[in-house]
Amino acid sequence: MKRNALFILLFLMLSLGFGLTHPASVFAEGAVGGQSLDEFEYTVDEEAAAVTLTKYVGTAASVEVAGSYELEGVTYRTIIDTQTIFRGN
Repeated sequence: MKRNALFILLFLMLSLGFGLTHPASVFAEGAVGGQSLDEFEYTVDEEAAAVTLTKYVGTAASVEVAGSYELEGVTYRTIIDTQTIFRGN
């Protein structure tokens, strides 16, 4: 039983990218279901098709991050820099 629970936990962690990336639906810059990209400092890696959120600059007490964002018609998966995202907030 314990072994099955560990396997399921490992599977979920790998599937969700340890909570850092999330293969969710595509959200636009005005992100329905997630904070707007305007509320973050971020970098874009076009080669990896990823946007890395580096700092939250919004004012919401509760933050929801979209699994991907669309910029100029291109969809980028979301990566969160856990070392800096909420530093100073």
